[in-house]
Amino acid sequence: MKLGGFGVGRWFGFPIRIDASWFVVFALVTWTFAAWELPSELPGRPTPYYLTIGAVAALLLFLSVLLHELAHSVVARSRGIPVRGITLFIFGGVAEMTMEARTPGDEFALTIAGPLASLTLAGVFSLLGFAGGAIDLDSVAVLGGTLAWLNMVLAVFNMVPAFPLDGGRILRALIWRLTGNLGVATRVATFIGRAFGWVLILSGLMLFLASFRIAGLQGGQISGAWMMLLGWFLNSAATAAARYDRVRVRLGSVPVSAAMRSPGVAVPATMTVREMARGPMLSGDAGAYAVERQGRIVGSVTPSDLARVRPDRRGGTPLFEVMRLIGETGAVEAASSLAEVAAGMRSRREDRVWVTRDGEIVGLLTLQDVSRWIERTRELGIDPRDLAGEETGPEPGATPQPPEFQVG
Repeated sequence: MKLGGFGVGRWFGFPIRIDASWFVVFALVTWTFAAWELPSELPGRPTPYYLTIGAVAALLLFLSVLLHELAHSVVARSRGIPVRGITLFIFGGVAEMTMEARTPGDEFALTIAGPLASLTLAGVFSLLGFAGGAIDLDSVAVLGGTLAWLNMVLAVFNMVPAFPLDGGRILRALIWRLTGNLGVATRVATFIGRAFGWVLILSGLMLFLASFRIAGLQGGQISGAWMMLLGWFLNSAATAAARYDRVRVRLGSVPVSAAMRSPGVAVPATMTVREMARGPMLSGDAGAYAVERQGRIVGSVTPSDLARVRPDRRGGTPLFEVMRLIGETGAVEAASSLAEVAAGMRSRREDRVWVTRDGEIVGLLTLQDVSRWIERTRELGIDPRDLAGEETGPEPGATPQPPEFQVG
């Protein structure tokens, strides 16, 4: 699931974002509190009162989710694992880490921090509810008790050993520690995650259908639909993790230089956007092109750079006005693991990186190049692992090839 949304500030140095889907579940949680929970616990109050307390409860619940994710993030950062930020969305929250844990111990530590934070919050809200009851503040007592129970549920549910739930990640860390093989650990954890997702989907479907026939289950339609949606999400996330692990295994020992494009595939900075779009970008298969001026690489362009220019302005807009300058693009070593670099690009939403060897640029890599390279090896019946250690880029000091297209 691709998350977007907008920023709402920073906590502990981590950018916090709210996805548009969050508003859907916020409204649903508020309505659930206002229509079901609060009237039974605090009868005889006006509707605006229930809606107000329900909204406060929903905000405190998502604050709890945010603190759960912050616990993951703080421990991850302390272990040297970068965290790009935290996003709240329809299924709760996610800490967006830009790399995998390096050791089983790191995986266990950063994962267990979340459930421990939820258990701590359950204790805090229990004390709040007890204090509210002691001084006859019924609304505080109900809020505290309800949120204590919900945080306990959050901690327990997350400990189900099904990837990508926290329990599944802890299971993966334990298997990784016992076997020394991250691939085996990931396959076991994601298999359980997919199975658990299907259990939720089928259970939700049965509850949804039964609610139409059994008295007392009239609210089962919403619960059943929610279970099916959550099961689908868990199944999809576990499947994506298993797919990534297969790619990681196949590409783990393959260097970036195997899939990069030589900087010799360059175009002049004076070429117009129209000429580029109708020439190299249309007929070529590179995900990005280096841009050169007076024999020196000064930047790069991708299809998305060209797409930002209106069609009526493309004929008069040279590439040097739309290119990304060389210093604005990240760089990786040619010998780096292709799998790790590709994963890092996806997590950071980078569309290109320069490839260097001994401090000099030797190539340009995009995710499109990686996908095309994988597909080509599959077509040729080549196991990418057989290419480990092979350098396919130009040798240091080699004479660069002239640009493929010289226009103007």
